[in-house]
Amino acid sequence: MLKTLKLFLLTITFALLGAFSAFAGEDSCGHLDFLNETGVSGWCYQNSQPSSPADFTLRIANVLTGETVQEIPATTSLSRPDLESRTGAESTPGFFVSIDWESLGSGLYTASIVSTGKTVGNSLSYHVSGADGQSGLLEGISSVQNLGNFRITGYCSCRSCSAGWGGRTSSGTIAASGRTVAVDPRVIPMGSRLLINGQVYTAEDTGGGVKGSHIDIYCDSHAQARSLPFQNAQVFLLS
Repeated sequence: MLKTLKLFLLTITFALLGAFSAFAGEDSCGHLDFLNETGVSGWCYQNSQPSSPADFTLRIANVLTGETVQEIPATTSLSRPDLESRTGAESTPGFFVSIDWESLGSGLYTASIVSTGKTVGNSLSYHVSGADGQSGLLEGISSVQNLGNFRITGYCSCRSCSAGWGGRTSSGTIAASGRTVAVDPRVIPMGSRLLINGQVYTAEDTGGGVKGSHIDIYCDSHAQARSLPFQNAQVFLLS
């Protein structure tokens, strides 16, 4: 009985030591709070000096290629009352880093904090659209899957394209240029977010002629639908 108790106490001791070592091994803490068209805001501090300003790097990476496209050195300088219990009343662990997203070109990018040589905290995704789309924060993106090469066509709300459905999609939404695409739901589930030629679309519609590896992009006019600048494209599923 005594031997069993000693073994139990040793097990608990090693577990606590392991947990403490893991915590102590985390040199920095950080978090990205929000991201918009002008930059990204968040906080960062070093566990060894939580009350001192922290130097870090904001890394911007292309999601599709994995390439780091920008590394922006920065130092925390903003007060964060919500963190005073961790960092002290006089600390400045907050930051805002300006980013010229449009200079990166159309695509999907992630921002993350790198401190003491390690990526810390979360990451946020931002989509830079082409000329006809809308750029902005993309929430809930954890993976990007290449679905392969698809035939791309265009359609509009005219009777010739939509067979009397007008601007209403098969899922019940009102079609919008720069957002709505028709897909084969056996290939791409309805509601999926798709990245096509740098633009993010939502699978909201179906069509009698849309089968297999074929996507129909909704356009504002028949002329626009017939003059899409591409006929085939790699399609990526965002999830």
